[in-house]
Amino acid sequence: MNNNELRKVQLLQLKLALKVKEICDRHKINYFLIAGSLLGAVRHNGFIPWDDDLDIGMLRKDYEKFLFFANKELPHYIFLQNWYTDKKMALPYTKLQLKNTKYIEQNIQRAEIEKGIFIDIFPFDNVPQKKNDLKKQKILSFFYTRVLLMKSNYILWKKNQYLKRFIYIFIKIISFFYSYNFLHKKLEDIMKKYNNVPSKFIVNIGGSYGYDKEILFFEWINKTIDLNFENNQFSCPIMYKRYLQHFYGNYLKFPPENERYNRHNIVIIDFGNYKDISDL
Repeated sequence: MNNNELRKVQLLQLKLALKVKEICDRHKINYFLIAGSLLGAVRHNGFIPWDDDLDIGMLRKDYEKFLFFANKELPHYIFLQNWYTDKKMALPYTKLQLKNTKYIEQNIQRAEIEKGIFIDIFPFDNVPQKKNDLKKQKILSFFYTRVLLMKSNYILWKKNQYLKRFIYIFIKIISFFYSYNFLHKKLEDIMKKYNNVPSKFIVNIGGSYGYDKEILFFEWINKTIDLNFENNQFSCPIMYKRYLQHFYGNYLKFPPENERYNRHNIVIIDFGNYKDISDL
């Protein structure tokens, strides 16, 4: 993907994010930019120049409220992709996709799911107070996520990782004994199990940094402020400095040039009808 294509992807992703913002503002649903999108808002006033996705977070109650209204109000050209709308979806969060586009990551080439240009919307759930419960949630969520990924034909190893490939082939065999519905329900129950128990911590189980790193203080994201992102105001955690330090350390420092790359390994991209983003 060249720089012109990347910028076009970013602007289309911005259009999708504005639809999320529109629904959330209309129905008083709390949301916030997270991960590289939050870093982009703070450091670049928009996308990190080499970033190829856009991430939004919501507490579970807001996430479910958003899904309720999004199912009714999203325009026809946007596909709300999650377990309920795409049976073979393996990931425990929601994607908004532009229909009739292709944006295919290397590890999902074999997956029989929709693969359009997307943004991600992650639910945040309570972390259990007891260490044993925390450890159990961590292990079980990791296991069932991997079983789902293998059942959906994701590729989770690199070319020369023979031992890892062997392990995942074994997990693939395990996946044959379970239905998608069972696995979806099981993982969702694990994620939501402690939401009725007060906790100082929340976790994004679907996040890319792993369970331990994805645990945050609830107070970091409980309140939000608006920050500029691509000349639009988006809701962001009020304690964004603590959040960004947690994930990135000195987040204002640019990484070395050899680390400035888009991480999704896009192997096929097709803009469909959106040769000009003004068409959206």
